[in-house]
Amino acid sequence: MIHRQKFHRRKSRLEGIGFGLIILTIGLILFLSNLNLIPNSVRYVLISWPMLLVAIGIFQYFKRNVMAGTILMLIGGFFILPRLISTFPSVFGMIPSDFSHQFWPLILIAAGILIILDKFNRRKRVERIWENVASQTTSEAYSSNTYKGAMSKNSIFGSAEHIIIESEFKGAELNAVFGALSLDLRKTSLPVGETKLDMNAVFGSITVLVPKEWFVETQVDIVFGGFEDQRILVETSDHTRKLIITGSCLFGGGELKS
Repeated sequence: MIHRQKFHRRKSRLEGIGFGLIILTIGLILFLSNLNLIPNSVRYVLISWPMLLVAIGIFQYFKRNVMAGTILMLIGGFFILPRLISTFPSVFGMIPSDFSHQFWPLILIAAGILIILDKFNRRKRVERIWENVASQTTSEAYSSNTYKGAMSKNSIFGSAEHIIIESEFKGAELNAVFGALSLDLRKTSLPVGETKLDMNAVFGSITVLVPKEWFVETQVDIVFGGFEDQRILVETSDHTRKLIITGSCLFGGGELKS
């Protein structure tokens, strides 16, 4: 349990540093641009929506959300190429000017490969975590609510709905990148201790439905997005079971409903 707390503290500190560096870089670029120290041709590349996707992707790496970060950087980099071609024709002259129009299916191919690789890697990580937890005492494993049974759902350029019907919810990781996800937990229950649900909405939306009587704590970071708790609040009598929702909404949104 102590190791998990230290891990979450380190992760939170790393996310804060990453977000600060990105904001610092954006501010520096805008400041130099206002002073006319950045040529218009370079400004066309740096101050653009594809570069914004790259910045958000880098931030996802600081959050250790490798798949979402990689996909965003690939999309941003893909649409930056035409700008680089027009800005630096001598360097990128070998790339056709209609690159985006001809090769946009490559984004889907790359996203599919990343999703497949992520599934294999995630399964191995969960198996290693469970092997480590199994070596602990029963009470430690029970109170820390291990990753055994934890689920992972991703929605990229699409939408999906999932209903959990297992007797106990073991935690989950949800990622919506240019897509929508809905997770219904009203037919399951929480084990004793803290259960983590990590959600990341990047230009997408995530909806989580929980029973009215659940004890829920939200720790979601918002960057040009929003997260709303739309539950009809009732008095919670059982505080020994808690659902903790973490993650981020970057140009995306999330909802908690009952």
